Amino acid sequence: MSDHSILKFNLHMSIKRVSADDKFRWYKGDYTNLCKVLDINWDDILNVSNATIDGMWEKFKMTM
Repeated sequence: MSDHSILKFNLHMSIKRVSADDKFRWYKGDYTNLCKVLDINWDDILNVSNATIDGMWEKFKMTM
C-alpha cells in the first residue's frame, strides 16, 4: 500500500474578464507623505501592555 493519496476533482467555474481600465494606478500614490503619517509610535497608540486584540484593532482602524 502506498503512503500517497490521490485526489481527483472537477471544477466548473466562470471567470470575469478584466479590462485594461480596471487597474490600480499605484504610481499616483503619495508614498512619501503616507510614510510620514504612519511614522508614529504604534505601541503607545495600541497600548499593547493593557489592551485586548479587539481594542487594538479598533484603535488601529480609527488611526488609519
